[in-house]
Amino acid sequence: MAFDLSVVLDAPVVYLSHDGGEGHGCRLGDNFRDFTERHSLLGCPGNEWWQMMPFLNDAGSGLDPDGRNARQWRQWFGLGLA
Repeated sequence: MAFDLSVVLDAPVVYLSHDGGEGHGCRLGDNFRDFTERHSLLGCPGNEWWQMMPFLNDAGSGLDPDGRNARQWRQWFGLGLA
């Protein structure tokens, strides 16, 4: 994960692939606080692309803690978030 420094104030959090692989540059949150809230609502899935990808709707949407995959993920772990 990294900050997109092309945005000067309140930089978005993006996925940083060490080898320029799939997902490189995809937005994970609008800023650090937004990313932390979204990631926490998901129960903090791993930071590899294949672990975050199911929770993204598209490259610019950020992690989606309310999507179908997110609801199923939380149910598997007994996380009582609506």
